[in-house]
Amino acid sequence: MDSSQISGTVGAPESAAWAERTPFRARRWLRGGHVQTIASFLLPRKVQLPAAEERLVEVVPGIKVLCWCYWQTDRVAALTVIVVHGLEGSSDSQYMQGIARNGLASGINVVLMNQRNCGGMDHFAPTLYN
Repeated sequence: MDSSQISGTVGAPESAAWAERTPFRARRWLRGGHVQTIASFLLPRKVQLPAAEERLVEVVPGIKVLCWCYWQTDRVAALTVIVVHGLEGSSDSQYMQGIARNGLASGINVVLMNQRNCGGMDHFAPTLYN
């Protein structure tokens, strides 16, 4: 089966949603990843999200992670993305909140996962850090 036979494949160039997207273009003063990273700390933004469903997931015996789940009305029919934060981050990080907002607006379920010992998870893991 080739990709033309698969309907609704996310990210496939053949999909209408993909074809309608315009490429990301940073503002002139925000060109380059380093500048964008620094600007995210200097220009904080407030992201408004609906209430999340909190789920504690045991990933291996004795190790649990906390997930904040943002579901679409018909969660079974929607795609789901699991977002894992970077070093020293958590589900409260601005970029994590922004991804959740954008995913929800695009009709996607979003699960923000806190790695162990991040985002108030200190007591859920027998060892320190990730």
